[in-house]
Amino acid sequence: MADIERLYKILDSQISKKSVNQDFDINISLGNSNRLLPLNDVIKIVDQSVVFEEERDLSEKYRFLGSIRQNISNVLINITGNDTYESVINIVNNPTLDYNSPKEVIDETNGWFFYSTDDCTKKELSPYKKDLLMIKDGIKDNWVVKLTYPYSGSSDTIYFNAGNNSLRRVYLKDGIAITKVENILVGGKGMTVFETPIKHGLKIGDQIIISGNTIYDGKHVIYSLGDDNGDNLENNFIIDVFNNVPTITNTFASFKRIVDNVPSKYILRYFKSITDENDIDYYLASFSKTYYSDEVICYNTNVDIDLSLYKDYLGRPITETYLSLIKNKTGNNYGVWDNIKSGIQTSVPKVNYDIRQINESTSTVLDMGIVKSSDTVFLGDIMDYNEGDISERVLVDVNHRFNSINRDLNNYYEGYFYSPHKKMIIKYYSNQIEYSDIDLPTINVPDYALTVNGRKMWRDILTKGYIDEIGRGVDYPFLNGFNYISNNFQLSVKRQDPELNYEHGNDPIIIGIPCNITENINTSQDVC
Repeated sequence: MADIERLYKILDSQISKKSVNQDFDINISLGNSNRLLPLNDVIKIVDQSVVFEEERDLSEKYRFLGSIRQNISNVLINITGNDTYESVINIVNNPTLDYNSPKEVIDETNGWFFYSTDDCTKKELSPYKKDLLMIKDGIKDNWVVKLTYPYSGSSDTIYFNAGNNSLRRVYLKDGIAITKVENILVGGKGMTVFETPIKHGLKIGDQIIISGNTIYDGKHVIYSLGDDNGDNLENNFIIDVFNNVPTITNTFASFKRIVDNVPSKYILRYFKSITDENDIDYYLASFSKTYYSDEVICYNTNVDIDLSLYKDYLGRPITETYLSLIKNKTGNNYGVWDNIKSGIQTSVPKVNYDIRQINESTSTVLDMGIVKSSDTVFLGDIMDYNEGDISERVLVDVNHRFNSINRDLNNYYEGYFYSPHKKMIIKYYSNQIEYSDIDLPTINVPDYALTVNGRKMWRDILTKGYIDEIGRGVDYPFLNGFNYISNNFQLSVKRQDPELNYEHGNDPIIIGIPCNITENINTSQDVC
């Protein structure tokens, strides 16, 4: 406001009729707090869409939401066919059966099987309490949901092919173990097929280097995948070499994929929590159930996630996160479930960490550790990472296994397993590799660039909203400074051994103890 706007002079004649107005002088400074807009040319035109894309691409703040479709059954027995409950008990939901007969009553509701009487002492059939297995509306006792990311890795933690001989251990740092070597005929020509305990991650034409076996040591090109029948594509590969030697099993040989003479690194990745237990809300989806009448659960983060605070296991910006579902054995589940353990799925039975073999009994099959819902770090997957072409191939995901305490105490060791980590893509890397001479100054070289064979190499991270020539890219909603990531996942809890191949001590028929038996029976608490 100008100084003159704050000065007021009352005329003398307005004060008294006898007064006469007189002239007077006053000193004022001319100042103004307002300014007129210049009449010259407009300096800059702003494109709203360009500003939007720039803000979206620079923003590292995220909110996550979506749904989880549950596919869970408590059946740890075969329901139909020979040597099953159908043939032995021959009744489901039949109220006319005498409960004191040697044949116990099995009830079923929406595929959930249980004993229908509470006054008899019985051995464990299957955990029948649906509320102990399902993700429930707003209840966090059964499962804990966390947002995680791959933050570190190890190549010398787990090993294969050891048996009882510690000298035969094949660690991931040595490559992927070879469990079997066999000469075969392919189109009448002699070749050799190799079997691996986990997925090999190879493609036809890939180059590998074999070590630990004097006959086949050296570089080879993958001729075909699978065995001589074309089966087991993910665990067998064939090379065009024939040595006419007997079949070799439980070898201490291994192989590595190589690109431009650069061998792959095989890494067990660890996933670390970004959120705490209460940072993700989950609730029942309205008017939504699965085909098997299981509930669909919605989830959303109730805190803002700033991914610029984190780096992945190779020190790069975060391009993927995971929704990790961890089975809980505390709270209302205390005293119900036994230890939750980590393992992997494999088509080669009874190798180390085989999720279908792991149980609470004495076993030569190793597990990958006990899981607690309060943990902040979890085993994630096994990765083939090669710096020669900056490629990553996930070979196998880590799974979790659990069983009820009652079943374990009664020597029924078959339990459940599931895949806990659900991948969420944040960004994609470019399909093109960028190069730079290490002796020449180059702009826009990211800090995660590699130095390989005397030059800088890297893949650019694709801009949000850009889809490349092979269809990769992200284009999710952006509002008020936040990126919104929405996904729909499925939680499948499966039987460990439906075909009874793993000698869990779990007979195809588990008959309940009749009510009319009065002798003392050593049983555990009836919690399921």
